Amino acid sequence: MSSRTNYSLVDNVAALDQACQEIMVAPVIGVDTETTGFDPYSSRIRLLQIAVPGHNMVIDLFKVEALSHPQLRETLSSSTRTKVLHNAKFDLKMLLHHSGIEVRGVFDTLLASKLIAAGAGDVSHGLAAVSERYLSEQVDKTAQTSSWAGPLTEEQLEYAAKDAELMLPLKRQLEAKVQELQMTEVAALEFDCVLPLAAMELAGMAIDRECWLKQAEAEQQAHDILSVELKHALAEGVEQLSLFGEPEINLDSPSQITDALARMGIKLEGTRSWQLQPLARDYPVVQKLLEYRTVQKALSSYGPSMLDHISPVTGRVHSDFRQIGAGGGRMSCSDPNLQQIPNTPEY
Repeated sequence: MSSRTNYSLVDNVAALDQACQEIMVAPVIGVDTETTGFDPYSSRIRLLQIAVPGHNMVIDLFKVEALSHPQLRETLSSSTRTKVLHNAKFDLKMLLHHSGIEVRGVFDTLLASKLIAAGAGDVSHGLAAVSERYLSEQVDKTAQTSSWAGPLTEEQLEYAAKDAELMLPLKRQLEAKVQELQMTEVAALEFDCVLPLAAMELAGMAIDRECWLKQAEAEQQAHDILSVELKHALAEGVEQLSLFGEPEINLDSPSQITDALARMGIKLEGTRSWQLQPLARDYPVVQKLLEYRTVQKALSSYGPSMLDHISPVTGRVHSDFRQIGAGGGRMSCSDPNLQQIPNTPEY
């Protein structure tokens, strides 16, 4: 069950100096931030929450310039003192961009939970779910979406303190489980990867708008040509013709493609690329379908819509890379997915 969280509000220099004295002597601290938005380039850090055994501190960065304090900076950047965070990449990006602090010595409870789950797709790794699973602690996250830019309520401050307070007992539970599974070294590798990944996302990727549009136009032309060719190749298996005498078929419908090929004597177990490829050598229509799929994927994922992801602040694309993002343990990427840009000279 959830319980009331006691905390100290740090909103002046004297309180900050006292807090930093406590923080500096703690070998393990819980860390969290509350921000005015999710984009480091267009939002600010409002609160920095730090928990040490027996004491939770909520630092109001709009009232005191804590991120310039030498002792706090040293603590956060030290690799010998453990900082426990949930989804640490987000906080590290904010701190790196707004203060230049490279947070080291990270223990990420999100990544630890993902390692323990070993790819199970039905396990949630949000802080509320992880806290309930390992601490039997009910966490109310409704305040997370409230405004952090103006005057703060007691409920907001207590919510912020609670997130940091949870980090210390969560680390104990998760660390024990990681050790039991003999994954300590794997976890250390994942934790060490968070800071460079945060820096990589902040740096983003340059993109030439004019060249990209030209490539999209070329892909559209190839798509139009392949659409006509594939429809005619499937004509034998299509029962209905359009008003213009062309085969009436939705090339993006797996069921319609399967039915058409079946009428042509080509039986499929499925229409995924790996299921089609063995048949491509014997059936030109299947080879044409694979070519169409390649161009369709490039056009839908890496067409003009890619330019919508360019940051108006940096002029670059800042994707979201997620460690252990796929069931097999590899990284995943979205908004946009830079991992699957076609491996061709044009791109």
